[in-house]
Amino acid sequence: MGGGSQTVSGAATINVSRLRVNKTGGTLLLNQSVTTSSTAGSGAVTVDAGLFDLGNAPLTANGGVTVNGGTLKLLGTPTLAIAGTKSITIASGGALSTGGSGPTITRSGAGTYTFTVNGSVDMSRLNVSFADASGMKINMNASNSNIVNLDNVSFSDTPDVCGADPCAGTPTVNFSCALWVVVEDLHWIDGRSA
Repeated sequence: MGGGSQTVSGAATINVSRLRVNKTGGTLLLNQSVTTSSTAGSGAVTVDAGLFDLGNAPLTANGGVTVNGGTLKLLGTPTLAIAGTKSITIASGGALSTGGSGPTITRSGAGTYTFTVNGSVDMSRLNVSFADASGMKINMNASNSNIVNLDNVSFSDTPDVCGADPCAGTPTVNFSCALWVVVEDLHWIDGRSA
């Protein structure tokens, strides 16, 4: 995609086989609803380099999302929908940045998705729904904390690993090592907070 900023916009939903962002500079701004294919072997959204900003547009990733490098940015009110049984993975070279009016990461269709962060997170306001029983797993390295900010993150409809009631379980943010982490305003839809 090269350098410089680019915008995807239009009047109707854009359907694509897969979406890959590999920018040497600038931003790819999504101002249009985009849906990736649900055909087996396709539908992936991959960010290899650069800034991919969802703006306020919905993105349905039927093949999951992987951020290998660069940043996936959700500010304002965008919705990122991940197909059930797929995943959103922020690799060790990637970053996830959220904020604004409350972006949402949820499922597309039925089932749950896996949410794993090995890279950097800067989350201020995020609604997470229908993640699998692991919730959001943040893998940290004891010598290099990858949490820039984790504030006002809400979970809903996370499956209960102990029974049928989805509100009886404990939606979680799982940390992979024993570091002191300050988490502010972490809420579950039934009113519990950590």
